Amino acid sequence: KNERMKNYGKILKYGRFSYTIYDKYRIEADDTSSISQDTDRREITLITCTSYSNKRLIIKARAD
Repeated sequence: KNERMKNYGKILKYGRFSYTIYDKYRIEADDTSSISQDTDRREITLITCTSYSNKRLIIKARAD
């Protein structure tokens, strides 16, 4: 089960690009669906462990 979160906004500047968060959620540790990207836009996906390491936090952002 994906757990959606709120409070999107600017994420960072990387070189000449700045990114805006458009989705943020938690998934099970073995769920790999978040690594696929079907888009022609410049995007980044941050995948990290939650504090208890039993889920993954996914943050997706698009270049402005």
